[in-house]
Amino acid sequence: MRFLYLIFPAWLLLLTACAPVGPEYRPPSVDLPDNWTDGQGPAAPAALHHSRRWWGLFDDPVLNGLVDRAIAANHDLRIAASRITAARARLRQTAATAAPAVEAGAGSTHSRRSDNAGSDGGTRDLFEAGFDAGWEIDLFGGQRRAIEAAAATLAATEENRRDVLVSLEAEVGRTYFELRGSQRQLATARDTLAAQEQTLAVVAGRRQLGLASGLEAAQAETQKSLVAAQIPALEQKIAAGRNQLALLLDLQPAEIARRLTGPTPTLTVPPNLPAGLPSDLLRRRPDIRQAERQLAAATAEVGVATADLFPRFSLSGLIGLQSSTLADLVSSGSRYWSIGPAVTLPIFDRSRLKAAVTISEATLEEMQATYEKIVLAALVETETAL
Repeated sequence: MRFLYLIFPAWLLLLTACAPVGPEYRPPSVDLPDNWTDGQGPAAPAALHHSRRWWGLFDDPVLNGLVDRAIAANHDLRIAASRITAARARLRQTAATAAPAVEAGAGSTHSRRSDNAGSDGGTRDLFEAGFDAGWEIDLFGGQRRAIEAAAATLAATEENRRDVLVSLEAEVGRTYFELRGSQRQLATARDTLAAQEQTLAVVAGRRQLGLASGLEAAQAETQKSLVAAQIPALEQKIAAGRNQLALLLDLQPAEIARRLTGPTPTLTVPPNLPAGLPSDLLRRRPDIRQAERQLAAATAEVGVATADLFPRFSLSGLIGLQSSTLADLVSSGSRYWSIGPAVTLPIFDRSRLKAAVTISEATLEEMQATYEKIVLAALVETETAL
């Protein structure tokens, strides 16, 4: 019998080295075109150098400061960073589940037994201390698949933060450009209004001298009113742009207004940047990388659900000290221990477990379709931008 107890753990450890159940993940292959429709070629070194801080190409210190502030303080980025912290903790938690669990405990009881329960009655003291250990053998790889899923989910969460970062940088740049454009339009509208007021004064003087008709004066008044009507809308658009920047940068609107005081700078328009090859999208776009990691997590989850259909093997052990007197607790006669394997097999719950496998397989198909959709959308977006 003792030989069986010694050989059983070694046999389980040998079987644990086998491949886990469920499909093995393979990165999806996507049929991408060799080039863009308009014939754009590979990205030049300058374009690759500025791909991460593209806004530096505009040579605007104000824009650089706004983007840096947004990266440091934006709420969406802070939320994404918190999710990464939680995903890392879940990965550690999942990995710890696969390791043996050991607990230590100690306690004492003072009890009285019934005189009418077939015993001697009276009171009794019991002191005990010991260790309790348990380990589920990952025979069919369910725990390994769970760790794979948690690791892939962590990677997807990190890519989600990068996606939020790219979107934030683009949103700050777009809002800033629109704001500067509106400021230029407002300055032009005010100059035009001043010119129209001068024209109206000239026409009014000419009319007093009988050199201009009432129709000419009415036309000049109409032109002035049309230009003046544009100014409130532009002022409102500028205020909305400042408020949007304040939200993106986690600043008060008054602080944004202070940072944007002064003359409107002349932006340096960079030359057209080559878009690179279509295959570059798979490496450069975080939304595609996030979808790929979500697909990997869904693949591992199929293995997790499939492993629940198979028996579970575990080892448990207990060692400790037990005595009716505290003085004898550490003596050799107070020792007790137990060790033994256990196996559990789902029988009446298999329909639920099979349904869980079907759900995980359907989720895998959904993630596959989602990945292909995101890649196609990225190609279309880039073609449209070009």
